[in-house]
Amino acid sequence: MLKNGKPYIGDREDFVAKQNDLEDALGGGPMLVRNNQILTQTDLSVEPRTGIGMNEQGKMYFIVVDGRSFYYSNGCTITQLGQMLKACGSTIAINVDGGGSSTFMIKHPWRMYGRCATAPATAPTAPLATPGWSFHDKQFQPQLT
Repeated sequence: MLKNGKPYIGDREDFVAKQNDLEDALGGGPMLVRNNQILTQTDLSVEPRTGIGMNEQGKMYFIVVDGRSFYYSNGCTITQLGQMLKACGSTIAINVDGGGSSTFMIKHPWRMYGRCATAPATAPTAPLATPGWSFHDKQFQPQLT
């Protein structure tokens, strides 16, 4: 996230030019989509994956793909993750996670705790080396009836 509040997705080369403009950052790689083109990948392994994409207007897309479960989900390749993010509308996208720590949590606004919305490859969920993200819509106020 840039200091001006706009989301930004880039790679190591972009970091050098943008580092003084960054408010918050999360590492990842490889890049999946750049300039609306899916990038060629050499890793063909099918694994759980997490990716973030963004369209030209700054709308962000988050995808978590479960994996390592024969009867539920095998996972996907990094190229397939890029294809999914591009299909959603991303003109730029990056892989940010994989394996057992690819997990998506949802917190209902009326409940104290969140719940896991995916089936992580490791159960219980794997310890995380990189913390995830938290988003809160300040304008959304639940109405109790």
